[in-house]
Amino acid sequence: MIAASRLVWGKTRWVDRGGTKVKQDVPASEWLIREEPALRIVPEDLWRAARARLDWTRAEYRRSTAGKLVGRPASATGCHTS
Repeated sequence: MIAASRLVWGKTRWVDRGGTKVKQDVPASEWLIREEPALRIVPEDLWRAARARLDWTRAEYRRSTAGKLVGRPASATGCHTS
């Protein structure tokens, strides 16, 4: 994820299966991860604020057991805007 300035290599590899090459997932323990602060496109404080807002939104909005959005935030149920 470039916004977080982290490069990850080796998440998949090509494997030959009966003459056909297929992509195979690699365990996370084998990934090569490198921090690259020069690639950051969003300042750290803004990144944390955005992540906090997303976490709040996920916690507040009602969803069905399948994950589908079904209503307003719990804190806005009694509010009406005109």
